[in-house]
Amino acid sequence: MNLITVRWNSIKSEDSQEGGNTNNNTNENPSDVSGLKKVVKDIGTVGLSQILISIGGIILIPFLTKTLGAYGYGIWSQTTASVALIIPFLKFGLPFSIMRIFPGKDILKMREDFYSILIVILISAGTFSIVLYSFPHYLGNAVFEGEIIIVRILALILFVGCLDKLFTTVFRAFRKMKKYAFFRLTRRYSQIVLAIILVSLGYGIIGAVFALLIAKGIITLIMFLIINKKLPFRKPNFPALKEYLSFGVPAIPAMMTHTIVSVSDRYVIGFFLGATFVGYYTPGYALGLQVPSLITAGLGMVLLPTVSDYYENGNLSMVKRILRLSTKYFLLIAIPYFIGTIIVGRPILRLFTDAEIAREGYMIIALSAFAGILMGLYTIYKQIVFLKKETKLISIFWGLGAGINVIGNIILVPEYGIVAAGFTTILSYFVVLLLILHFSSKTIVIKNDTSAISKIIFSSVLMGALLLLVREYFCTNLFFLIAIGIIVYFSTMFIIGGIDRKEIEFIKSMRR
Repeated sequence: MNLITVRWNSIKSEDSQEGGNTNNNTNENPSDVSGLKKVVKDIGTVGLSQILISIGGIILIPFLTKTLGAYGYGIWSQTTASVALIIPFLKFGLPFSIMRIFPGKDILKMREDFYSILIVILISAGTFSIVLYSFPHYLGNAVFEGEIIIVRILALILFVGCLDKLFTTVFRAFRKMKKYAFFRLTRRYSQIVLAIILVSLGYGIIGAVFALLIAKGIITLIMFLIINKKLPFRKPNFPALKEYLSFGVPAIPAMMTHTIVSVSDRYVIGFFLGATFVGYYTPGYALGLQVPSLITAGLGMVLLPTVSDYYENGNLSMVKRILRLSTKYFLLIAIPYFIGTIIVGRPILRLFTDAEIAREGYMIIALSAFAGILMGLYTIYKQIVFLKKETKLISIFWGLGAGINVIGNIILVPEYGIVAAGFTTILSYFVVLLLILHFSSKTIVIKNDTSAISKIIFSSVLMGALLLLVREYFCTNLFFLIAIGIIVYFSTMFIIGGIDRKEIEFIKSMRR
């Protein structure tokens, strides 16, 4: 990690060789407490940026649903789902490979490899975008209810989005997390401002989707200019791509099948029930996953490089401790959030959308919150699969999960509607999590604090019961209920010893 940072800061010219003298730093193992503090700080950095990004999404949801209605928001959701579904195919896993392979390269090799990868992605994404732009009717009629102009804008978004993924991965590979967070935040809020302006001017859903293109395009160009200063152009070395492709391509099925689970429900709902029902489903799905996703994003960004470092240095006890604590603190937030959505899911959805969407989609928010718990646990324990370099298992697991999700949706959604899509998402995540836990239990055994988890569940259920009582007989104000829930939950946890003073002192010490 230090080696990469030094290399990034030391790139001045083709003859720069500063990285070679930093190896001694990588042998300096901090104490366990210092190591845990670093993990928490890293997760906090990513988590804070994710919170701000999610706030942006929360701002955009009510604006789009109330100005465009369920139909317009359904088209918007189909557009963003298409971006998430298609882009991984066009990248060949190359940005993912950069994360793992760049640390072992010298500066000149990095430059050669980067521009080799850039050219391949330009050709791949460019070809696909041209074809989609030229023949938009197939996708437009099947998914976008004949909105051909939306598909043509989507074709341009896909091209820019592939470059965006490549450039942000470079910042991650060099551990430039502040820059990474800054550009993500700038892109999100630029998109929001542009969307509000264009929709308010009367351009409707076309204006909203065009705002996504413009925001991505400008930020992507700025990122490239910054990267180009650190990695000036050097003649590509295409034979070197074999190393990247051999690592990245096998990871594509896992990324794709995971994405299929995340977005296929909206495609199936749109196909059988129409864009309006996608508009009913998506806000609850997004809001239910909001809090678990915030934590999971930080865990996903930080855990792998952290536990890999300890694992390679033979500190298996620290690996287990990090994963055990990650489980506890994730559940500390995710479980009460799930219980809370059961009680106040409808008013939360009503706050951010309209009465029609809240009436039709209120159950989805609790279902997706529970799916978020499974997603977070999966994110924690898949690190063991990566440590053992058994990444093909991830593809197999998610292949099964995607099959369950798609087949379940096709069979159940036409008969039982959008609620069926929520249940199939839970089922697919549950199966994948069981497989991950089965594998991890045979390789690295993590003995979780069952007493602490039991206290979390007890405090959450007590909180839910009191919220239900208060809502039915005293007050229905959403913000009052949320405040009561937070106070009751954490007070109960402190009283029964779910959170002790040492943990509070540890958290306070993070400011030092």
